[in-house]
Amino acid sequence: GDGETVDYEIFATGYRLPPADLYDAAAHEALHLIARQILGIYPDSATEEQRPEIDGPKWFHEGVAMVFAETLVTGRVGGEIRRDFRDRLGRRPMMPLQELETREAVQDNNDQVYLAGGIAASFLVQEHGFPAVGQMFDLMGQGVRFPEAFERQFDQPLEDFYRRAGHLKILGDLSDCHVALGQKFQNIAAGRVCQGPKGQLFGLRHL
Repeated sequence: GDGETVDYEIFATGYRLPPADLYDAAAHEALHLIARQILGIYPDSATEEQRPEIDGPKWFHEGVAMVFAETLVTGRVGGEIRRDFRDRLGRRPMMPLQELETREAVQDNNDQVYLAGGIAASFLVQEHGFPAVGQMFDLMGQGVRFPEAFERQFDQPLEDFYRRAGHLKILGDLSDCHVALGQKFQNIAAGRVCQGPKGQLFGLRHL
């Protein structure tokens, strides 16, 4: 509300970071701070199970912060970011985003929340831009629940985005295949073909 502030704690790690990592961490946490100022304090009356719907899922918050920091610090965008995050996941496939929504997921599958979340968020940012993320936070700050705000801002139901994200399990390192999650390529994402980073075509199938 007007004039309200939200306390936000940042804990020092106690060890020195290279400048690039320090800038990345600062940008990442700054995005969280801005989001929290817009969203306000999570209501005490709500349960932990309600948190992803009211406050937004963890994969989204951490994923957007990862993309924001990577773009700000390195200048990378789109497929460049996805390749980096994909490489950092190694040979592990992306977990379903539905399993990366809660604070428990951060404890149990930390790297998946950040990296798989970052891969998913990069598609949203690439297609709609960072202003769309800010506008979504504004909607949520006005009391709109995450699924509704997501659909209004990104022109697709959250369930459809989750379904398209499942295709990344079989795309592997071909994370430049932005058509897999693009609303404007819905027919392709539904199970036809996807163009890879070097122009080659790959078949998709439902999992």
